[in-house]
Amino acid sequence: MSTDTLRRRILLVLAAAFLFSLWAIKAASQATTPDTPEAHLGRGYDALKQDRYDAAVAEFRAALAADPTVSVRARFPLAVALFELHKSDEARHELELVRRDVGDHPNVFYYLGRLDLDDHLYPSAIQNLTKSAASRLFPTPPTIWATPASSKAIWQPRKSG
Repeated sequence: MSTDTLRRRILLVLAAAFLFSLWAIKAASQATTPDTPEAHLGRGYDALKQDRYDAAVAEFRAALAADPTVSVRARFPLAVALFELHKSDEARHELELVRRDVGDHPNVFYYLGRLDLDDHLYPSAIQNLTKSAASRLFPTPPTIWATPASSKAIWQPRKSG
């Protein structure tokens, strides 16, 4: 057998091994990613935490399509992802569905208020954001009021001098 023929056979075997390994990796990844509503919710939450909003929307919608009873757990994060993608009408629709299912909730009021601000609906924005702020269980920490030029909070008393 010539050297050229031997090289071709080695390359053919290596290519076949490479293709087989790609197939095995794909098969293993499909085996570990179940197509259940819970799996879609988990992947949606992960995508949302990583600011991958398109992927989050797809996963939450897949969870809802697979099992409408996950509505309470899927619709709010779906609305947040749509909000971040600047899909205001879709986000508002999902928030209204959440509001219908769970009632008045501060987080729903917050995002409705933010959507109202974006749509220049200022009286409605004030109303929703006021309801959100009034319903907060924990106040905003004072460190949020720190000035950019200093790490001191605005509310700290001045030193008399």
